[in-house]
Amino acid sequence: MTQIRFLLSVIPRPLGERVWVRGVPTLALVLVLLLPGCKKPNHAPDTPSVPSGPTSCAVDLKYRFHSALSDPDGDDVSVRFDWGDGDTSPWSEYSDPRDLVHMYHAWSSIGSYTVRAQAREQYSIVTAWSDGLGLSVYYEWAKAIGGEDANNWGESVQQTHDGGYVVTGATARGPYDAWLLRVDAHGDTVWSATPGGAAGHWGCSVQQTRDSGFVVAGVAWVDIWRSDALFVKLDANGREVWRRFMGGTGEEEFHSVVQTRDGGYAVTGYTVSYGAGASDVWLVKTDANGDTVWTRTFGGTGFDAGNSVQETQDGGYVITGLSGSCIWLFKTDGSGNTVWDRKLGGAAWGGGNSVVQTQDGGYAIAGGTKSHPDGRADVFLAKTNRDGDTAWTRTFGGAGDDWGNQLCQTRDGGFIVVAYTKSFGAGKGDMWLLKTDANGDTVWTRTFGGPEDDCGRSVQTAQDGGYIVAGTTSSSGQWTKLWLVKTGANGEVDSVGGK
Repeated sequence: MTQIRFLLSVIPRPLGERVWVRGVPTLALVLVLLLPGCKKPNHAPDTPSVPSGPTSCAVDLKYRFHSALSDPDGDDVSVRFDWGDGDTSPWSEYSDPRDLVHMYHAWSSIGSYTVRAQAREQYSIVTAWSDGLGLSVYYEWAKAIGGEDANNWGESVQQTHDGGYVVTGATARGPYDAWLLRVDAHGDTVWSATPGGAAGHWGCSVQQTRDSGFVVAGVAWVDIWRSDALFVKLDANGREVWRRFMGGTGEEEFHSVVQTRDGGYAVTGYTVSYGAGASDVWLVKTDANGDTVWTRTFGGTGFDAGNSVQETQDGGYVITGLSGSCIWLFKTDGSGNTVWDRKLGGAAWGGGNSVVQTQDGGYAIAGGTKSHPDGRADVFLAKTNRDGDTAWTRTFGGAGDDWGNQLCQTRDGGFIVVAYTKSFGAGKGDMWLLKTDANGDTVWTRTFGGPEDDCGRSVQTAQDGGYIVAGTTSSSGQWTKLWLVKTGANGEVDSVGGK
């Protein structure tokens, strides 16, 4: 008390006047902090920074996150994360705030999430939650599908209404059979079917119909010299509804099908039985039952073929393929009458494999062109206006042969192209995925494959913002297998190491 009275004697009077209450010094709570062995005032840690980590993650894979921490008093700090999916991490061990504390999390469902961080120090003073890191969670996987006693090929893939996928191609234990495979969002098989009957046949294009069934267009071989175009409708469970074989005394194939606004279908390919040349582009319009409404042929005296058809915004059709040695793009009205046609790619030999109408009403075409003096092929990509006039062209490739097989426009106005490459990747040939901006300039590329020959044939944008790719792999064993690859928005497949 003597020491306290001494200290009080030097306190200015306004404070000294309020020293004694009921005989007890109220300033003792303050003065005690000045006594030997007493603690200084404690402050809360600073609110953590926005967490650092990936902004896109695959379902069921763990990813690492951390947040920068600080404490004004230099005290040890603990951190926890709110993962945005209803789960919050436990508090970490206390550590120096300068040490990074990493935590891992896996999301079980696709969607958009926000990750936040919160800190506390040893005296349990807790901060507010930090600002959030936004991220998207997508499905990613790669599946080589097929038994060990048959060869299998993937030609065309589409996402289904329920978030799964349907792919067509062929399977062969003897004669080829058209193969339709239905998988769920994880790539696990739901059912498979071999539509087309007993003769050898091949599925080239698949579309889900508005009634949740499917149509497959392809080819059926009558004998070694003759084939018919194959057109089959199946219900939602893969049961055949109807089957059509179309053709004459020569060779016919269907390469692409689209359901039209009237509920019918437009199918393109080539015909030797009809038309003016060695083969002609063949456009067939059917009703909803697959019965022919009208047919048209296009071409000269040489070899012409249609590889891709789309219904246009005005109710007509746009087709790409090849005419002789040129990439051919042409537009028809709703009755199949030519509105305009264009030859693309200059004097180099090439072919168009895929066409889409773009957001601005023009068209984008992907294919291949042999533009090198030594005959090497490059991926070809072009953009036109609505009248078919070229806005720009791009080629992509390296020291080997590279060929574009399908494209679609992405949500940002750019394009995704799937190709076959012998210039890049790990093996004799690889699946090649190219993302461009709206001007056709490269944003990123990915290759997928092993030591043998692997090929990408079809690509579509998936509902979660990633991509589904179908093709064929010879790197997964003795037999060729149908290959499905589901990527993230940047082409990543973390579990299989897409490069």
